[in-house]
Amino acid sequence: MVVTALINNIALIVSLSILHGALLRRFSETSRWYPCLSGILFGSVAVIGMLNPLVIIPGLIFDGRSIIISTSGFLGGPVAAAISAVMSLIYRIWLGGPGALVGVSVITWSACVGAGYHFLVRRNPHFSSLPHVLIFGIVVHVGMLLLMILLPSNLRMEVLQKISLPVMVVYPVGTVLICGVLLDQISYRKVDEALRRSEARFRVLSENAPFGVTLLGGDHRFQYINPYFTDLFGYTAAEMPDKQHWFDLAYPDPVYREQIRNIWLADFERVSEVEKIIERTVRVRCQDKSEKEVSIRTVSLDDGRQLAFYEDITERKRLEDHYRQAQRMEAVGQLAGGIAHDFNNLLQAIQGFTELALSELPSGHGAADDMKEVRKAADRAATLVRQLLAFSRRQTMQMKDIDLNQVIIDLAKMLRRVIGEHIELKTSLKPDLKPISADPGQVEQILLNLCVNSRDALPDGGVILIETVEVNLDEEFVKVHPWSRPGDYVVLSVSDDGKGMAPEVQERVFEPFFTTKEVGKGTGLGLATVYGIVRQHEGFIHVYSELEHGTIFRIYLPATACSPDSGQSSENSGHQDFIHGKGTILIAEDEILVRDLAARILGNAGYEVLVASDGQEALDLFGLHGNRIDLFLLDMVMPRKSGKQVYDEIRIKKENARFVFSSGYSFGTLDGEQLSESGVVMIQKPYSPPSLLRVIHEALNQPERQA
Repeated sequence: MVVTALINNIALIVSLSILHGALLRRFSETSRWYPCLSGILFGSVAVIGMLNPLVIIPGLIFDGRSIIISTSGFLGGPVAAAISAVMSLIYRIWLGGPGALVGVSVITWSACVGAGYHFLVRRNPHFSSLPHVLIFGIVVHVGMLLLMILLPSNLRMEVLQKISLPVMVVYPVGTVLICGVLLDQISYRKVDEALRRSEARFRVLSENAPFGVTLLGGDHRFQYINPYFTDLFGYTAAEMPDKQHWFDLAYPDPVYREQIRNIWLADFERVSEVEKIIERTVRVRCQDKSEKEVSIRTVSLDDGRQLAFYEDITERKRLEDHYRQAQRMEAVGQLAGGIAHDFNNLLQAIQGFTELALSELPSGHGAADDMKEVRKAADRAATLVRQLLAFSRRQTMQMKDIDLNQVIIDLAKMLRRVIGEHIELKTSLKPDLKPISADPGQVEQILLNLCVNSRDALPDGGVILIETVEVNLDEEFVKVHPWSRPGDYVVLSVSDDGKGMAPEVQERVFEPFFTTKEVGKGTGLGLATVYGIVRQHEGFIHVYSELEHGTIFRIYLPATACSPDSGQSSENSGHQDFIHGKGTILIAEDEILVRDLAARILGNAGYEVLVASDGQEALDLFGLHGNRIDLFLLDMVMPRKSGKQVYDEIRIKKENARFVFSSGYSFGTLDGEQLSESGVVMIQKPYSPPSLLRVIHEALNQPERQA
């Protein structure tokens, strides 16, 4: 009977305690109102429990107030304990009876023990475990039984005999039940608060993130899409409720969409079972029909959902592609320059020995015509080599300040003959155009090659337009066009309304020997030559083309503030006689055919010749015959010591020595800062015998260099 009554009372208290947790769910434990509200609710539960007690005799009752008040102190702290205790004390004093003193004492004891245990748990949270709570309940109710000594003597033993065992069996268990339920509620509330704070932080971060964010549920439906995602692609949450809609919108091409779907399914298994993060780069179609390169990083969450981050890497990919293209062109340029250098040595021998043979054949000899054909073929080969050197930026330039408009006007008549009567040539030239620092001959080469390229794109006729403008490229332009640099430029544009080029052709259009023309109708060096000349002039070239809509080449050349040079260059292309002379010449050349040819040309012209196969041998001969050597003919690139190193060492010992440098490369790329000094002359391979003799004669007859 006693146990049943106590259990019923405690069951009521447990039920009311659950209501306590539900009512306080909206309040944080750190709130200053929480202890007060908790105390009031606990006090109310205690009073309700006292309204349904186990009555021993009138005025002597037992209920679960000790459990509630001690729990109030444990979970709510001293404030909650005090409030609940005061409420219970008021009611118990009002009830009166022989048990009033004991009731007041038990309430006070329970509140004090609960508040003390509260501080113990704060110092060591381990004491909030259920085994420790059971001990806490035992301590409270052992104290409660000890306080029975305050009962009247005639009731003391009778009461202890009736309630001691039921109290020690039921009350600690009731304490564990109530505290367990409330601790679980508090724990759930903390987790819920942490989750809400985490979601709030996630929302703040994702809605202000500089990249797209989506949250995909296990059912493949989007649970969240941040604003940047919509800004990036143009699609809203309503337009793409699930993964399938996203696939249909982002990957309209069915073949590509199927590839992406298969990749995504494989990644879904990996990210769910093996890896936590998967990153992919895909091409996405936006709502405005544009396409973007996007890096998608997918993170698998523990609950099966997938968090994905979308970064637009279109610009980065474009910069990377531009950098790779520049590296490839640089590598091809180095290869082309090396090939051109070796070919120049071979052509030097072919052209030189052909000239010697022609000079020794009597007039009208049958072999003379054959030798002239050999010379023509060698000249054509030399032209190709010069184009390779132009592409590799190793061609010698004669720079001057020129008016680009005037170059176009002077060349227009020849260009019209080259492109044919079926094509109309138009010009649109900006008046008072700023001058540029350039080699006039190479600028003419640019115009000729571009017009020929446009002509071949207009087999049925059309229009070629040559334009000039001035532009200032700022930092914003450079950011969008990484191939450019800021500054003032003169822009030369050559456009046509021909058949245009596909994107894959545009990517390779400047590569040497790349051509879309039929076999025998192009060398593939025309645009490569233009590219090399432009880069050698510290400019840059850009091509834009659409199939069936034509092509436009824009060449940006740095503008200069100087006035155009008025002098006219002239070349004597007529017949040149062999110039004879006297003196001793040291030839240093590692290519045996070129060395033997030069020795023979100079020997036939009356010079005494010393030959060396490399730079060190030249210095050794200088040590033996230095005083009688009148001129040094040095190849720039030789084994052991270069022509420049030989020059430096000889100049120290013989300050007024005279030099002629020869090379298949451009002298401007070979560290020749002193090559423009008096006493130094340069000749480009391949050279003819008359050209070599003329250069030697000029070098020997220069005024002596002043110390």
